[in-house]
Parts: sequence; structure tokens; C-alpha cells
Amino acid sequence: MEPKRIIIHCSASKHGTTAQEIEDWHKKRGFRKIGYHAVILSNGETVKYPFCRALNEQGAHTKGHNDSIGVCLVGNGKYYFRQFLALSYFIQSIQYSYDIPNWEIYGHYEFDPNKTCPIINMKRLLCWIQGGELNCIKPYLIPVGSG
Repeated sequence: MEPKRIIIHCSASKHGTTAQEIEDWHKKRGFRKIGYHAVILSNGETVKYPFCRALNEQGAHTKGHNDSIGVCLVGNGKYYFRQFLALSYFIQSIQYSYDIPNWEIYGHYEFDPNKTCPIINMKRLLCWIQGGELNCIKPYLIPVGSG
């Protein structure tokens, strides 16, 4: 698979949810493993292959658009700064590796009107990824000292 876009998701769960818990949810839905290519945990760790899908492997994260890279933030609309740092690093490395332009980065909700994840305004998230402007993601940050 040669990915042409990146789709960002959230776990819609509490912080501290593990990659194993996400794998269990996906296996209950009939997947053989996590459908994402990466999961960014609350501590900022990026879980990738072999726990998640390999980058050249078709995902199972966005119906009709699984020819893309899927990345999941653990949480439900509020995230730690360390997660945003890890997300930015992961996305920029994927963009570099596969020549994916900024306009091919989406939130899951942009493909499914029944979804809200990653519960972030994508224009604000792209502002952060492209320019590192802290004010862009400020509404979605968990305050320092809260975990």
C-alpha cells in the first residue's frame, strides 16, 4: 500500500487506556489486530508495528478510506502536550516518507458524519503541525499538572 493521506482518530476513552485495550476492542469487532498504524498513548509514547498495522499494510480505521495511515490519540477531546508533540513528529515523518501534503491530513469526522473524533478542529491541529503554534491547540490541552 502506498498511502496518500493521514487520518487522525481518538480512542474516545479515558487517559491511561492502553494499546492492549484498544487491540481487545478491535479484535471483538473481528479485526486480527489494531486497525490503526499508530496509537499515541497518554504518556506520549507512540505504539507502532508490530502491535499496530505496518505502514505498508492496509488499515482498518476509516470505512472506504483504509488506503491511508490511521493514527489514534488516546483520550476524548483533551490531550496532553506530549501527545501533540508525538503526533506532530509521527505525522511529519509519514509526510516525509510518503510525500503526503498538508491538505491530505484529515480527522475521522471528515469521512463519517456520525463520528466526532479526534474531537479537534482540524484547521487548528494543522496549524500546530505546520507551524508549532501553541495557541492553535490550546483549547484541546490538558493543563500542566493534571497528569
